[in-house]
Amino acid sequence: MANNLNHQTCYRCGAIATSNEHVPPKCLFPEQKDSFGYNYRDNLLTVPSCDEHNSKKSNDDEFLMLALAFLVKSNYVGFLQMHTKAARAIRRKGEKFVQNLTGPHFTNKSILINGKKSEVILATPDMDRIMNSLESISYGLYYHRFKGQFDGDVRIVIDFVIYQDTRTIEFQNIVRTLFDQEINEMSGKNNRVFQYQFTAMDNIGCIGLKMTFYEYSHVFVSFVPKSLLESEKTFTQLSIENGWPTTIKLKNGSTYTFNKKEGTV
Repeated sequence: MANNLNHQTCYRCGAIATSNEHVPPKCLFPEQKDSFGYNYRDNLLTVPSCDEHNSKKSNDDEFLMLALAFLVKSNYVGFLQMHTKAARAIRRKGEKFVQNLTGPHFTNKSILINGKKSEVILATPDMDRIMNSLESISYGLYYHRFKGQFDGDVRIVIDFVIYQDTRTIEFQNIVRTLFDQEINEMSGKNNRVFQYQFTAMDNIGCIGLKMTFYEYSHVFVSFVPKSLLESEKTFTQLSIENGWPTTIKLKNGSTYTFNKKEGTV
């Protein structure tokens, strides 16, 4: 059992805390032996946690580390992770684990990176495991920032995932634009690995969170309070879900259209 918890409760469920959990997971930060002696694990954030919401999710956290480390668009710290900690984990866990990471279907493709042709893998990883880890990080950061548990659900949009359906792509674009309007400066002691920032509460009671891993991989989170979850959906939400052509115009003049009819521009 961890010391100095002083009968604190778990950041996620309210049970008596038995340990401190790192948010984000410690495995995302390179060890000194892999980073030429530089300490990326200084000043890491922790929150009180019960066993269920700490040790039992360690495999999902490692899965997130591997998914981030093997992204093409990453900084040199992510590159170090790919060739050190991630490579060791894959050798240790074997081929079956790699198949879980890449999904049953993946392809090799040559693309240009900084003007040079490179071989990459296009795959669909186990998104449920990645989302589980991102949800835990989100709730943990909320607890750290506001000194209490969040009563509600989180809605997560992963910016570094390439989607195929136009509705999701448009939604991804609108979320990116909205957060860019709200957030100018990110927080984080180890910003080469991780940065984050909360937005102010909006007029319906939601709070936004932007997380950035290895400088280029962004995740957008909306904290939706329980009271709002129990209320009726807005007309705009219903229109999009029912497939009706819907255009949303933002304050900066940008417009995004969902369910556009064929033959329209």
